[in-house]
Amino acid sequence: MTDEREGPAAAIAALPPQIPLRSLTPHEAVRCWDEVALGYSREEAMAEAQRVRDLDFTASVARCPFEIDIPRFIGQIADGNFDAALATIRESHPFAGTFGRHCHKYCEFPFTGERRMATADPTKRAPVISALERAAGDHGIRKPADFRPGAPTGRRVALVGAGSAALMCAWELRRMGHAVDIFERDIVTAGLLRTGYPSFRMSKPMVIEEHDPTEWGAALYFGHPIDGPELARMVEEYDAVFVGIGRTPVVSLGVEGDELEGVITGLDFLRGQWLGPAVPIGRRVIVVGGGFTALDVTRAVLRRGSEATLAYRRGIREVSGGAHFARILEEEGATLRFFLEPVRVIGEEGHVVAVDMARTELGEPIAGGVPDLRRIPNTEERIPVDTVIRCIGETIEAGWVEEAVGIRRTPTGLIEVDPVTKQTANPKVWSGGDSIGSRGNETAAYDGLCAARAMDATFRGELSAWRVQAEPLMKDMRFW
Repeated sequence: MTDEREGPAAAIAALPPQIPLRSLTPHEAVRCWDEVALGYSREEAMAEAQRVRDLDFTASVARCPFEIDIPRFIGQIADGNFDAALATIRESHPFAGTFGRHCHKYCEFPFTGERRMATADPTKRAPVISALERAAGDHGIRKPADFRPGAPTGRRVALVGAGSAALMCAWELRRMGHAVDIFERDIVTAGLLRTGYPSFRMSKPMVIEEHDPTEWGAALYFGHPIDGPELARMVEEYDAVFVGIGRTPVVSLGVEGDELEGVITGLDFLRGQWLGPAVPIGRRVIVVGGGFTALDVTRAVLRRGSEATLAYRRGIREVSGGAHFARILEEEGATLRFFLEPVRVIGEEGHVVAVDMARTELGEPIAGGVPDLRRIPNTEERIPVDTVIRCIGETIEAGWVEEAVGIRRTPTGLIEVDPVTKQTANPKVWSGGDSIGSRGNETAAYDGLCAARAMDATFRGELSAWRVQAEPLMKDMRFW
């Protein structure tokens, strides 16, 4: 076991190296839509779990938002009992395959150090807990019948949206015995995990399997957008309402020619790719932006057989994922252009044929310490293209919620909530996820978990006492 005086990081020094994680080569990856990161086989997962099973994971459990019993599930994998390992994880949350693929890996921080991207340990000896969680999801048999709802309480909760925050809220509420109705404007659950995350980063069958709230006894209504009057009716009819609305893309580059045919948004492109119909693109595509959506779109464009150029107005240090993801794009065949922004889109007969781009440079730091950005005069160049895909950010449209039920919004337009309870200014309305500014699937899910527990405390008349007890135990979910 780890010497507590030295801390968990010291214990890994004597361990043999990690079991390597396999992945497709860039040459293989760009020719298919399969997941690039292959995860562990059963044998590899067992070997990795056996390698690290004697470590002290106390600090890791404390950092995990859902307090998974990490030593127990790792021990079960080491013994080859993947079904039991999956059941252990599902005592804490239902998304082993999802979070095992993409989370911020807070549980690994005690071993790797708190870095902006908690990726691999440079010594290759720290435990890869997230990969073992994925292995439990990949190789364990998920038994829906194992979910045990609580005894009915007579309380009814309405959830607006079916993304990570709302579904985690539904799961916890059902465990407590409260009835749940979910109203989703789309035709699928899981939000951007279904319509945005590409299949080469996130298995679509796995997402579908893990995000079915009807297995927990929740009622699910697809194609049901909620407007202000209906939200107000819900507040009257239900004991509580959770608002988990997602982001919508910023739809304008703000330059001449932005309305031309062939200028599309990244989220629309990704949605069409996974749900259809596929958005048509030309042979030469330029993707404008530097966030994860831009990176995913660029890689998807390559898999469509088109030439892809990523143009970002800042540098490689500011790209989401930094040099690591930039290297992936280059290895798969994309062209990267930094410190470049669009000035105008050029068209012929109503369709894009080129983009005029200008060079930019960083200036002095402004609000929040972010460097100002300046366009350099007389640096324009014309780039011939057939399609422009804008990935320049997303926004939250929550004004209608404010007007309908009297909540408050932050200066940036997000829904204002109590940081512990996730309760809004309207005592019957809670919110979490994108709508309050949380980032990452597990962070959104944690919002939903906290909201569900706060609702339950409210139903019992114990919210104030619960808040006092919960606040010191709240996880620090700040990442960026």
